[in-house]
Amino acid sequence: MGNVYQRICDPENIRRALLNAARGAKRTEDVSARMDDPDGTIAGIREMLLDRAYRPAPYRMRVITEPKRREIHILPFYPDRIVQHAVVDVLGPLVWEPRFISDSYACRVGKGTHRAVHRASVFVRNSSHYLKCDIRGFYHSIDHNVLKEAIQRGLKDADALRILFDWIDSFETDTGVGCPIGNLTSQWFGNIYMDLLDHHVKERMRVKKYVRYCDDFIAFGCRDEMRAVSDGIADFVEGEMRLSFSKREIARTRDGLDFCGYRSFPRKLLLRRSTARRIARRMRGIRRVVERSDADGIQLGPNRILSMMGSASSAVGVCRWAQTYNFRKSEGIDDLYGELRRRHKEILGVGHPGHHGGGEGEDAGDPEQAHRHHEDGGQDIEPRQCRRREGSVQDDPVLLRG
Repeated sequence: MGNVYQRICDPENIRRALLNAARGAKRTEDVSARMDDPDGTIAGIREMLLDRAYRPAPYRMRVITEPKRREIHILPFYPDRIVQHAVVDVLGPLVWEPRFISDSYACRVGKGTHRAVHRASVFVRNSSHYLKCDIRGFYHSIDHNVLKEAIQRGLKDADALRILFDWIDSFETDTGVGCPIGNLTSQWFGNIYMDLLDHHVKERMRVKKYVRYCDDFIAFGCRDEMRAVSDGIADFVEGEMRLSFSKREIARTRDGLDFCGYRSFPRKLLLRRSTARRIARRMRGIRRVVERSDADGIQLGPNRILSMMGSASSAVGVCRWAQTYNFRKSEGIDDLYGELRRRHKEILGVGHPGHHGGGEGEDAGDPEQAHRHHEDGGQDIEPRQCRRREGSVQDDPVLLRG
């Protein structure tokens, strides 16, 4: 058994994986049972891994419609999601992160949509044209054989490879393509797959100005250069990677670049119109709930307010990256967030005599409430987290990805 697999099977790694998998998960009977007996859960998974007995369970499928219709495939909490965290927590920093280029921004610690937009904005300011490409049905078009070959280039541990290949093959299709949306590993598989293109563009084609977020990627330069880059990328994507384009266009930077929920111009950064409409619609919905509860004389509970604070906090953070002062004032976004914070503090008695500690309330002892996960943005939305996000907002894919 290789050193990599030993690290995956280490009890402390599995313990961290259990906590990471439980963070933000709904407090179902399965999750509660496993968290009530963490030592037994860890021992069971470790034995399963050491005996090479782990096999992926069948997926449960549900459909989401915001911002567009998608089929999400979900594995059981035990053992699958815990094992996924155990594997990724080792392979991510040890094997995969070192091989990724710096201008790949999706699903990586310290990266994200806002840094991708910032980097693209820098290139917009000093380039005359850009080439923007998007892959058609990316996750459903990933070729299993190409993905396995890409994984094997950086990983030789047979036991780790067996688990990864089992996950790839668990999403059975007649044509041997496709990765399920909704899995932790699918995010990594997507980056590993597109990393083939990243190195082709940067190392073989020598393109200096290049940014990628998931399957959206952009190159910058003069018009003639972009025409040559477009032909070279098309040959590689359609030939070596066996993918097709939903978009491949060359445009002038002065006309604006639509990327990751924003529109970048040489001298300004604006929200994408659909992003602004989505934020406005969500904030108006929250305001209606607050006004209706006031009119009916009903006090909203702390958890309901906490959830709305998370949405408002994401909206504030998304807007503050762009020139949105008039939009925020017209929709009253900052005022709404401030009002929600005030109400939450009043309910929890923050600042009142007898209150001890910040942010504790009637649900402070409930792990589900202490780590309630904002489903839209994938971030914890405790008051402390909301305050931190004012200055350093985390990505909200529902608000940004249209």
